[in-house]
Amino acid sequence: MPDQGLAELHTHLGASVASDILWSLAHEQGIALPVKDYWEFDRLVTIADPRRVDSLDTLDQIYHWTELIQSSPVAVERSVHNAIGGAYRSQGITTLELRFNPMKRNRGGERDLDHIIMAATRGLDRASLEYPQVRAGLILMMDRTFDERQNAIIVEKAIRYAPRGIVGVDIAGPRPRGERYSYREL
Repeated sequence: MPDQGLAELHTHLGASVASDILWSLAHEQGIALPVKDYWEFDRLVTIADPRRVDSLDTLDQIYHWTELIQSSPVAVERSVHNAIGGAYRSQGITTLELRFNPMKRNRGGERDLDHIIMAATRGLDRASLEYPQVRAGLILMMDRTFDERQNAIIVEKAIRYAPRGIVGVDIAGPRPRGERYSYREL
């Protein structure tokens, strides 16, 4: 690897974890997958051909599975840790911002949001011990399909956990009804 590292400032947690890790996490948690073959699963959760993703809705369908699999504190911690280590080992990335929506990883409110976020920060801490040359942070994502209160909670959590490695907030997700999204109202 080169002496100087690379920066990646827009990495989705759902797309940053190797398929074999997601496969194992799904089975460890007893998640019923729509496929039984690993290679079919790999095609389900990866974007090998960018032409396959022609809209945010298509991307959202892919992320549905990664978000479901990463919907536990243990899975989030392992995913963050794996994503940071994998980015450094495979691409020499030394500055990384991982983005994820904690509400899409708490099974619709079944899991405590603070536990999900704290698990992500534990994964960040573990990775920093193994890869001290990597500077990494977490970005909490709001969602265009969420109501104002849900997005406000994400912002509140980002502020609360900023000392633990939350470095920002952004917004993602499909535009409701395909219409323009009013960022000003948000």
